[in-house]
Parts: sequence; structure tokens; C-alpha cells
Amino acid sequence: MHPTQTLRAIRQVLCDQLAAAGIDEAGQEATWMIETASGLDRLRQLAYADEPLSEAVVTQLTAWLAERLTRKPLAQILGWTVFYGLRFTVTPDVLCPRPETELLVECISDRIPATGQPQRVVDLGTGSGAIAIALAHSRPDCALVAIDRSVEALAVARKNGVALGVAIDWRQGDWCGALRPDEAGTFAAIVSNPPYIPEVVWQGLAPEVKDHEPTGALVGGQDGLDPYRIIPAQAWTYLIAGGWLAVEHGQGQGVAIKTLFEAAGYVAVEQQLDYAGIDRIVVGCKPAAA
Repeated sequence: MHPTQTLRAIRQVLCDQLAAAGIDEAGQEATWMIETASGLDRLRQLAYADEPLSEAVVTQLTAWLAERLTRKPLAQILGWTVFYGLRFTVTPDVLCPRPETELLVECISDRIPATGQPQRVVDLGTGSGAIAIALAHSRPDCALVAIDRSVEALAVARKNGVALGVAIDWRQGDWCGALRPDEAGTFAAIVSNPPYIPEVVWQGLAPEVKDHEPTGALVGGQDGLDPYRIIPAQAWTYLIAGGWLAVEHGQGQGVAIKTLFEAAGYVAVEQQLDYAGIDRIVVGCKPAAA
């Protein structure tokens, strides 16, 4: 790439090299690279497509392209990604939020009643804080508690919370272990996107994931279901009668997790599909009579 080339030509170089490396969404990644380096959003990139980029911008893009071709995740290279229309800081200490997780936000948001009173909600394993912060934006009537066992992840989540203007009670701990005894039976909903990748599957993941994202936030034991054997029983203690538990999971795990929910006593247990038609979410209700 050379600064005398137009934005259009430089973008084409980015797209071609990313695609040749087998990277999905090469066009989107090129757009984000140019936006971060130049400050030009997608529409202004179209408007200035025939203008040259500065030498400093081209130098930055060249460095980022080389880094991306090593299969380091783009979000870690740029330091941010978009989730639920919000811009989140991302570091190697947290998972990069995935688009399918937006469905988990919508699933639980739709089930929390609007009573005119604050509704308490817990996000277990918050990571970057994406789920909790998205819920705080979509449901300002909710009071969020977000928990993660990683101190480093919580530092990223707190930074995102401040940047995105939400007040969340961030706590360090393992699943519901950070909740107090006096909080039993006080939460309208508990939501989680826990580690769910089986150990044997993790070995074959794309290098962007296996080599760069935190293993502890990915691997859920030998069969990937270890967190789901813990969360339903713990959540039951802290949910109100009629409260909801919703979890994201991996492909093909829905039936087993639905069974675990039902064995724990939840009713109205449902499986939901993601945008690709893959089973992705299980949601269930603690009975009103419980």
C-alpha cells in the first residue's frame, strides 16, 4: 500500500489479502481498520473513496494488516468491537463479544416484566461486560450485578461501563458465589454465556480463538457442560418466584442443557436458535409457586 493510492484502492488491497488468508468478513474488517486508523466511518469512506489516505494512516493500516495475517483477532488489534450497537474495548483478557450473544440479551430482556420498580438482574461470567451493559442500555429499569472470576476481565468490563455511561455493580467471584445470602430470592433474571467448548474441540479451534482468547472463558470441561451443571441450582436460590434463567451454549448442547434445567425444577424451558438456525439459548422459569 502507498499513500498516493486512493482509499478505494487501499481498501481493495486489504480485502484481497484478508480474503486470501481465509479470513471471513474481509470487507467488514477492512472497513473497521480504515475507520479506526483514519476516523472515517463507513459512509465517509464511500464519500472519500477516490481521495488518498495520509502516509501515517497507510503505515498504520500496513502494520495492522501484517498483524491480522498472523490470525490475531481484529478486535484485539484495534482494541474495540461493536456489540448491540455499542462500542466495547477488547483485550486478550476477555472474549470478543459475538453477534449471536445479542440474542441472549433480547431473550432475557423480553422476559423481565416492566413493573415501574427496579428489576434486579445478574450477569454471570461477564467478561467484557457486554451482556450486562447491553441490558443496562435496553432496560434502564433494571439494576445490574455483573460477576467474573477474572480480576483482569472485570477491569476491562468496568472501563466499558464507564465509557458507555452505565452504573453496574461489578463483583469478583465464581458464578453466584459473589452474591450475598441476603440477596436470595431478589433477582428477576440471571443470564450467562459461560465457557461451553469441550476440551477436545478446543484443540481444533481457529487460531484467532485458541491462540489469543482466554482459555478459561472458552473451555467448559471434558464435554463443555460443566458450568451448566452448576448454574441452574445456584441461580435457583437467588431468583424470585417467576424469575428467569437464560444461558448461551454451543451447537448440539441444547437438549442436554434443557434436561439439566428441568431436573433443577425450572418450567417453561425453551430452546432458541441463532441467526444461522443453530440451537444457541436455553431459557427457563423458576415456578411462581416455588
